[in-house]
Amino acid sequence: RLLRANVEFAIASTDVKTLAVTSAGPGEGKSTVVANLAVAMAQAGFSVVVIDADMRRPAQQEAFNLSNERGLSTLLARSDVEWNSVARANADLKLRVITSGPIPPNPGDLLKSPRFNALLETLSDEFDMVIIDTPPALAVSDALVVADVAKDVLLVSRANETRVDRLQAAVGALPET
Repeated sequence: RLLRANVEFAIASTDVKTLAVTSAGPGEGKSTVVANLAVAMAQAGFSVVVIDADMRRPAQQEAFNLSNERGLSTLLARSDVEWNSVARANADLKLRVITSGPIPPNPGDLLKSPRFNALLETLSDEFDMVIIDTPPALAVSDALVVADVAKDVLLVSRANETRVDRLQAAVGALPET
């Protein structure tokens, strides 16, 4: 809830509606932060959509107990698929989840596609907040691609475990917003 309040405060004076969440390396809790932030924002009355753009090691299907049979990779690879058909709704909250879908051979290429930009534009028009789970920033370039499109980035680190030099490298790798 504290993170939700801070995010609300940070975006209050902007028109930002998309937030990419990453970390320097794996195992730092970014996917857990995404799921908890989305639920906290939905509980506060915001309409929220979570996109699992970590198509190499997806986690949101487990966090929300969903099938990963269809998802973001399906949307980006097939022009005949609409986002509504792969987004799962939470009956109690104004929360939708788009899992990563089947792991593709080329996640970075799919995320660089104009379809991904168009998807984010569409979802930011329909929801109060779009929260995107990305791979770690120093592991693959996917997070950097998503961060450039999303414009705002939340960099997650694990207290007393994430090395400062790795955190600084991740900050330096991310596009300036």
